Amino acid sequence: MISFSFAALNFRAPHRNRIEFMLEGVEPDWSLAGIERKATYTNLKPGQYRFKVIAANNSGKWNRVGAEIGLTIAPPFWGTMWFRGMATVVSTLLLFGIYKISSIRSKNAALKEDLVERHRIEAALRQSETNLRITLDSIGDTVIATDSAGHIVRMNPIAEKLTGWTRTQTMGYPLEKVYRILDKETRQPVECPVREAFSKGQGYKMRNEKRIHGTGYE
Repeated sequence: MISFSFAALNFRAPHRNRIEFMLEGVEPDWSLAGIERKATYTNLKPGQYRFKVIAANNSGKWNRVGAEIGLTIAPPFWGTMWFRGMATVVSTLLLFGIYKISSIRSKNAALKEDLVERHRIEAALRQSETNLRITLDSIGDTVIATDSAGHIVRMNPIAEKLTGWTRTQTMGYPLEKVYRILDKETRQPVECPVREAFSKGQGYKMRNEKRIHGTGYE
């Protein structure tokens, strides 16, 4: 709120003096002042204003030059351009930060799910390995497992007794170095049955071969 007080300096018949005022930018025309000789304005918007006053004496002669005063109402700090700009920047950064946090949380959740799934698979593999070892160890026949190249990857205790090799010693060894197979008639080494089975795409059936373990005995 802002108020302007004014007076007409004519003392011959002061009760007959007349005063008009106007605030440019708010009022489109002059307003006649009452006995109080005061003008009050509220809720003025930020901007430039000019308050003008003219008076007439007891004879009714007006002074059209009158008096005036300039008025500037500055906006509150939250209404300034720099504050709006800063608010826009801060809002943008805040939204970007929220997006990044949400993205990081989503990635962390996905990584956690992957880790849980990996642990589950590893546990299943370990259990499968344990079950396979128990199964092989319980078989009463010789069991030697190889990869597609004929290298030993597993053997059971019966195979260890037969070959004279331990499973640790044979790991990665070619099958023919540990468990040689000779033709019954020619006494010549037979091609590794694993490689032959993989090359032909079918199982290998032993016919006239004798099995020779690692010590060379039949």
